Amino acid sequence: MVVQALLMGMLVPALAQTSFTKITTGSPVTDGGISWAAAWADYNNDGFLDLIVANGGGFPALSQNNFLYLKDGKSNSWIKVPCVGTVSNRSAIGAKVRVKTTIGGSSI
Repeated sequence: MVVQALLMGMLVPALAQTSFTKITTGSPVTDGGISWAAAWADYNNDGFLDLIVANGGGFPALSQNNFLYLKDGKSNSWIKVPCVGTVSNRSAIGAKVRVKTTIGGSSI
């Protein structure tokens, strides 16, 4: 599992399950704001995790722009599989997808 955290003004990316490097300078660590939530997701479908930081805490007096940090890099290879269930399970909850490929002459 790869876990990253933005805690107390520190960006802590996971290098391995038990090894972390503390980053205390640069964006997004030094960007100002009253932040109350953050999430990692592939916002632009390039295969890299991007970071969205929600600012303002939901109070109009603290209204601030949110931060979106896009990971720059070459595009990764991804496969998208739209799952559609039956009438009683239209969202295909619990669907299993199996993918086979051949890499270097070996079937995986």
